[in-house]
Amino acid sequence: MEKERGHRRPLPLLEAGPSAAADKHANVERIAHRVNMFMESLDCIKSDLVKTADHLEELGKAMNGHARFMQARGAHPDQIDVNAHIEALAQVTEALREVATKMQSSLSPAVRNK
Repeated sequence: MEKERGHRRPLPLLEAGPSAAADKHANVERIAHRVNMFMESLDCIKSDLVKTADHLEELGKAMNGHARFMQARGAHPDQIDVNAHIEALAQVTEALREVATKMQSSLSPAVRNK
């Protein structure tokens, strides 16, 4: 049987020798390390999203208290646009939490359970 020019049959690890097996193992280790670093980065991003959502939620509560104070002092409701800002903060907070939840479900179990 004549081999086609430019096509070689890949050698199994045993035929290629121990150095080829070690090289493949080292490549797999490098790839696994990069994947782990990427997953940990996603976990950090998720954590930052949750912290930001918590902060925005507290800010919304403070703004709500401020709006009630202003209304109690007799400010005209048309002059107070704080309620719209509070609602916008609540929407952003919910969106951040949704993204964090989606990220949580995409993380590997090893990173998720840290």
